Amino acid sequence: MVHRPSQFLAELKTLWKIQLLLRLLPGESSRAFVATLTLGAVSGLVAVLFHGTLEWTSSSLSHWVGSRPQPFRSLLLIGIPGLAGWIAGVLLYRSGLPAAGSGIPQVKAEQSGKYPVFGLRTGLMKFLLCVLQIGGGASLGREGPTVQICAATVPRILAIFALPRTMIRRFLPVASAAGIAAAFNTPIAAVTFAMEELLGSSAPTAMTGLVVAAAIASIEERLLLGSHPQFDVPSWAFESLTTLPAFLLLGILCGILGLWFHRWMVGLRGWFKGLHQFATPTRLAIGGLATGVFTLIAWELLAKQGIAGPGYALLRDSLRDESDPLSQFGMVILKSAATLASYCSGGVGGIFTPVLSIGSAIGSLVGYLQSAMPWADSTPTGAFALVGMGAFFAAVIRAPITSVLILFELTGNYGLILPLMLANMTSYLIARRKNPIPIYDAFLLQDGIHCHEVHADQPTVGDLFEPAYRVVRSDLTLSEFRDAPQPLPCIVVDEDGLCIGLVDRIADGVPGTARMDTMLRTRASLRMDDPAFPALSLMSQEGQDWLPVIDRRRRAIGMFGARDALSRLAASSNEASL
Repeated sequence: MVHRPSQFLAELKTLWKIQLLLRLLPGESSRAFVATLTLGAVSGLVAVLFHGTLEWTSSSLSHWVGSRPQPFRSLLLIGIPGLAGWIAGVLLYRSGLPAAGSGIPQVKAEQSGKYPVFGLRTGLMKFLLCVLQIGGGASLGREGPTVQICAATVPRILAIFALPRTMIRRFLPVASAAGIAAAFNTPIAAVTFAMEELLGSSAPTAMTGLVVAAAIASIEERLLLGSHPQFDVPSWAFESLTTLPAFLLLGILCGILGLWFHRWMVGLRGWFKGLHQFATPTRLAIGGLATGVFTLIAWELLAKQGIAGPGYALLRDSLRDESDPLSQFGMVILKSAATLASYCSGGVGGIFTPVLSIGSAIGSLVGYLQSAMPWADSTPTGAFALVGMGAFFAAVIRAPITSVLILFELTGNYGLILPLMLANMTSYLIARRKNPIPIYDAFLLQDGIHCHEVHADQPTVGDLFEPAYRVVRSDLTLSEFRDAPQPLPCIVVDEDGLCIGLVDRIADGVPGTARMDTMLRTRASLRMDDPAFPALSLMSQEGQDWLPVIDRRRRAIGMFGARDALSRLAASSNEASL
């Protein structure tokens, strides 16, 4: 290989720096500790820069739009989120980087070793796209993107400290904890979230790094942005047992609504992914335009903000009891619909804060209901809003410990621990019993990625799938398919032979010129090592009796049928009992 002089000098300079570093820090453990400190510091600075840019963009745009006369204001409220979504979609499509969505599923998949390692280019693209979309009015949060942006610095920091790339799995949770700590100013909740979502059984070995990085990031955030809690609320206290039934009702309601929100989000995301006749920019523009319509309705009919962006205005109104029941009911519906439209269309942003804001409005409604009862005491509506935040978060995100701790750190209020734990655990158990797959895992399963370890006694898709399958090309028209009929279902593959989805029925009235890739029923797929029971749950969510089974290169190798799989599981269970 021929090296140019400038390239040779650059490589020699890098080698000299590494040699000096190895002399100063000869042990790998000492370099790893310093790398952890550096990662916490870098994550804190990056998070503060990211949040400051987002707040400046969204507030400047909001003031400018609000000062425009009608009907231009209404047109801008609808058009700006759609235009921002389209531009973000163009950049996302042309870059080919894994920067869509929340960012937490990508970090989970990378940490499990089932996703390509992403670096600074992905982090920079995530930063830019979030400023475009969230600043442009999408109903999305900044916390998930902060996690991915901070995680994108890990490969570079490992290289600087001459640490092996195999340590990426160790440092990704550290970056995630630092990102959450800086995003919310909640170091304790950040550590528990990283443990609940990313580490699992390996949590004890990485505990020190998590605590150190989260503490450093949170200290930087407080030095730069202030040490006060993110939401200034009164010091509420739980004083009467007569309100416990109302808090229990709130937990049940949040559990049911959280389950519905989870299912709608997974289902609508799958529906948008199935709109392959529309390019990525068009899908994001559709989601942005829908969000703009919901923002306009809230602005003009309810005189409320909080639909566009993460939803901090809705949170503050709920916690301070500055709204009425009718407005809060409308905001629950509009904020939920806007978040579904923004995220499921492929938007770039998280769901942390939108979920908290929806939960606060649900809690307010229960608080208003409780205050109208004959036995009502002096518990303010804002206290119910606070508990509703945690209960809905626990039902949707499925991080029950984080859902309790994050509210304590966000508000500095520790007086509602009993009703908060009662409502959170009630909502969490209801949601988990009816749908055991957490929402980020459901997104990954929808994309054909399973992150959890498989135990030796747990059946897998490879144990139960059918190696026989039928394939059709994506560019085949319906007329050509009928000329050489094949029994359904069929796996649809692209021009490279890669699986893109499945067709199991042909709807009435479809023209003969329609291509097979416009008739996909699902784009979900499974791998041989995926556990069977989560796969069956995914099929239930997708409403599918069959799913393709693919290899690591996304080539079809078989079909997984729900009925056949259940029959084989029942047969094996009977044999074991005998």
